[in-house]
Amino acid sequence: MNVLDMDARRRVVEMARLAPSAHNTQPARWRFEGDGSILLMGDVARRLPCADPTDRDFALSCGAALEGTVLALGALGIGVAAVEEAPGPDASPALRPMARLIAHGATTADPLARWIDDRHTWRGGFADPGHEATQALGRWASTVDDTHLVTVPHDRAWLADLADRATVGFLRDREWRKELCRWMRLSRRHPQYERDGMNREALHMGVLEAAGAHAVLGGAFPWLDRLGLATALVGERARSVTASAIVLLHRPAEESPLQSGRVLYRRWLELTSLGFAAWPMSAAIDDPSAAEEIASRLSLPAQRRLLAALRVGKSAGTAPARVRLPVDVLTAA
Repeated sequence: MNVLDMDARRRVVEMARLAPSAHNTQPARWRFEGDGSILLMGDVARRLPCADPTDRDFALSCGAALEGTVLALGALGIGVAAVEEAPGPDASPALRPMARLIAHGATTADPLARWIDDRHTWRGGFADPGHEATQALGRWASTVDDTHLVTVPHDRAWLADLADRATVGFLRDREWRKELCRWMRLSRRHPQYERDGMNREALHMGVLEAAGAHAVLGGAFPWLDRLGLATALVGERARSVTASAIVLLHRPAEESPLQSGRVLYRRWLELTSLGFAAWPMSAAIDDPSAAEEIASRLSLPAQRRLLAALRVGKSAGTAPARVRLPVDVLTAA
């Protein structure tokens, strides 16, 4: 078993923390044990009780961080002999054990590790990636059995409308809106602006747009909804339809969320390696009726769970700076 020194531990967390998480909540925490194992835990204070009452997204986020840890170890030439999910209770009620990794032996770096720094969520409009990249995307989709590529404009527009309807449906829940707003950083004065959540740059909002979002998602939403204006104000259709394709990821229904999170991260990195940025359509997946409509209309395989719907294309601008918590905060004693 490999026992990592302090420098190696820091480097592992620095890379692993770049994994995606719902609302950029960053629930994953790392503890390096004396026996050389690495305990990955989830900070329960970063759960989303309204948006994620079953903690599935919490586990998916930790699963992505788990895959990030494996990739980070590999980048240091360190192999992983075993991964144990749900390794038992922990002394701290604030941290939920999610997985234990046994670092052992030597290995070569996974080619996907080189794309970790480039991967990002792009919430702006997309540019045309060009014929060659589009062809490469199609070839990639044909080689993985958990992916359905939606390229027909009519189907992409239908998905964009469905996602907007699902979003408005969730926003009608006052507590859901409040929870979302707690993770939006609409003012640079917010103490967590450059640490977690979704700031103005990540949301592609200027000062006036941010002020408008604060008003719309606050007390004005019920009135705007009654007037039939909610979808027009919060909808993402105009940007969604600029995507070159929508990638639907589906996994075995019985697969653990932790494992699904690992796969989701790898697929996103594969898209990054092809030159594509991605933007999840989370509401369309979280709404059971919307997810069922997608599976039915697009004839997804039976006994599969829809894991993600990613709008993909070429970023029409500069990627926003990555917002992450410091390594010291993410490393548990």
